[in-house]
Amino acid sequence: MNKLYSRIHLLPDNENMGISVREIYGIDCDYRCIYAEKNYVFYLVTKTEIQIIKIYDEREDFMQKMFGIHTTSPETDEYWGE
Repeated sequence: MNKLYSRIHLLPDNENMGISVREIYGIDCDYRCIYAEKNYVFYLVTKTEIQIIKIYDEREDFMQKMFGIHTTSPETDEYWGE
């Protein structure tokens, strides 16, 4: 947890250190993302603050959960019982 929080605490001085979700994934949003200690941290930079939107473990399907984009095949879903 300390490594995760340490990375997040760098954001106020380095707000653009994360990747643009729009540029990397082609999703129409202003979120940025950093990878920190096996977690994806999605955040939004506004004129007055940096908002942490959501943190996902690397094992989670954040594309499905955040944006409704299904990234696995029906066979995979059936195998895992999802």
